[in-house]
Amino acid sequence: VIFFFFFFQAEDGIRDFCLSRGLGDVYKRQDLGDIVLSDREREHLKYRTSHLPEIPKRAIALSIFLLLVGIGFILGGLGCTFSKAGENCFLYLIFGGIIAVPGIYYTFYLYIAYRTQNPDEREAILEEIPM
Repeated sequence: VIFFFFFFQAEDGIRDFCLSRGLGDVYKRQDLGDIVLSDREREHLKYRTSHLPEIPKRAIALSIFLLLVGIGFILGGLGCTFSKAGENCFLYLIFGGIIAVPGIYYTFYLYIAYRTQNPDEREAILEEIPM
């Protein structure tokens, strides 16, 4: 009979006074260093995030409109192709793709601009979007 014993030591639990509560305990005790902000840095960060450039609603509406119309033409072309109702089904697919590609591109960029917390990054992203 062969016995195998595996000892998995995720942290230096032997030398620690408190018992380990799992791997999460290791990360809770790590030095946060750069994450700790002074009051001045926290106020500066709060000011910067509260003064983000506004995303233009016209650009949001246009990108979502292009996306939805393009997807509509693509679905219509696919439906036409599978039902074999007409000869121009391929044109619907091409036209839908031509419309959907900029819609996807600009919707993606607007989403990235919405998610960013840095005003400079948001401004740079919004400059790439024609309005």
